[in-house]
Amino acid sequence: MFIYNQAYNICLNLWQEEQEKNRTLPKEKQNHKKQKEIDQEVKNILMARKLEYKTVVTQQARINFQKAVKRAFSKEVVSERKKAMATAVTPKEKAKAINLGFPKFKSSKNINQSFNWNNQGYSILKHDNDRFEILRLIRENIKIRYHRALPKNFKMCSITISKDVTGYFVSFGIEFQKEIDLVVTSENLDMTKFIGIDLNVNNFAISKPLNEKQLLDNGSQNRRAVQFGKVIKTLQKKQSRRDKKTRKLKEKKGKNYKKTQIKINRLKKQQSNKKSDLYHKISKTLTDKFESIAVEDLKLKNMSKSSKGNEINHGKNIKQKSGLNRSILSASLYQFVAMLQYKQTMLNEKLFVKVNPQYTSQICNRC
Repeated sequence: MFIYNQAYNICLNLWQEEQEKNRTLPKEKQNHKKQKEIDQEVKNILMARKLEYKTVVTQQARINFQKAVKRAFSKEVVSERKKAMATAVTPKEKAKAINLGFPKFKSSKNINQSFNWNNQGYSILKHDNDRFEILRLIRENIKIRYHRALPKNFKMCSITISKDVTGYFVSFGIEFQKEIDLVVTSENLDMTKFIGIDLNVNNFAISKPLNEKQLLDNGSQNRRAVQFGKVIKTLQKKQSRRDKKTRKLKEKKGKNYKKTQIKINRLKKQQSNKKSDLYHKISKTLTDKFESIAVEDLKLKNMSKSSKGNEINHGKNIKQKSGLNRSILSASLYQFVAMLQYKQTMLNEKLFVKVNPQYTSQICNRC
């Protein structure tokens, strides 16, 4: 992953230098490097840094970087960039809007790292132990254990090796064909087994009673979750004090800083794992019991927008809105809806509907 990041950053520097040279020149006189030339320059720079590399890794870094550049000049990203530039007022907002969508520097010091690979030059071999398999990639044997078995007649599209606080993970992007015949349709729909879910920060409201409970707790007010939050806050305060001290004295951060940062990251990962486990259990019970489910199609990006404003146009109720935004994002409503959708449609072959949330909070005239 370190060599991949280095190669990616070299490609970024070469592209930026090329853009600066060609900026003032007309299109006829502009010079663009070929793929072979870029690969050779990346290898020369890595050799000058005395780093061992594999050609396949440097080529994959260059391919991924070129995809990122192509994505940056796509119609969708260009339109978003233009909108951001039109609404930007302050110099900070303008600088952020200009660089929107462009590839960024990949730091090897970040805890979360990832390495993307295509569907070539790999093989999955059997291990002596039935619990494990061997993924052979770039002439390296990687011992893996499946989270779940791969389907039959699948086509491998991509392989991603990622790293976080807990360890290393391999995720496969696959394609496979599966015929989905909906068991429930509009003709044979049983309204007694139809529910609508109103998503909330603290709980989920259900239109029909589930074991005489219309409000399902999503774990946000759980004591364990609150306790995790308090511990994380105290550790973060300690980190900020150390950070200020090192900046004043102009010293490097010590081992204790790294140890506490690992503690914070582990607690955050544990907190997110508990939340996802609870959401899996809730979605499993709902999809098994009911034939069709309707959920609000919430625009969380618009809901969690900051009301801070800028240096010219100041916002209102900033503290209250920032607290609400934090609670909306920590609830992970999109994750819960995604779990419901794939369990209801792909696994159980039932109906799942996303409804426009407009006017859903109004009381009916007959009620």
